[in-house]
Amino acid sequence: MLSLFRKKSPSCSAVIVAAGTARRMGGIDKVMADLSGQPVLWHSVKAFQENALISEIIVVTREDLLTPVAEMCRKSEFTKVKAVVLGGEDRLSSVQNGVACVSKKAKLLAIHDGARPLVTQEIITETVKKAASHSAAAPAVPVKDTVKLAENGAVIATPERQNLFAVQTPQIFDGDILRA
Repeated sequence: MLSLFRKKSPSCSAVIVAAGTARRMGGIDKVMADLSGQPVLWHSVKAFQENALISEIIVVTREDLLTPVAEMCRKSEFTKVKAVVLGGEDRLSSVQNGVACVSKKAKLLAIHDGARPLVTQEIITETVKKAASHSAAAPAVPVKDTVKLAENGAVIATPERQNLFAVQTPQIFDGDILRA
């Protein structure tokens, strides 16, 4: 049977978190580091700007970057960026600050690390579609390292690598679940 109605594609709001202090990078601000002539964060925002399933973007950053990041988004004509907001004391607080600014109509919410600029359109699209079907989804890659479980400084087990995956972003959730 031929359907006269096309199934509506899922749409999603994205919260891009870029409020870290760069402690693990020895003070190098990775979100503002140059990558092919643009800040790393620019590439992350651009990936979501270009994806047809993303309806709006909220960028969460540190206080000292509020103006530079807002200016970067304006100059780059990232029209889906609805707000650049202040992050919190930790990642959870930063995500909460971003989610608070997302449209109440948003059915799906994507959380993405601003320091992950090489996310592809295919990963964003596939993750949105999986989240629309299953209420949550995230890309993951097989772990290549040997991982050990330890107790009190002694190794107690070596899990099989084929059972281990490293979760990446975007992590996409049903909006009602994440807000709750």
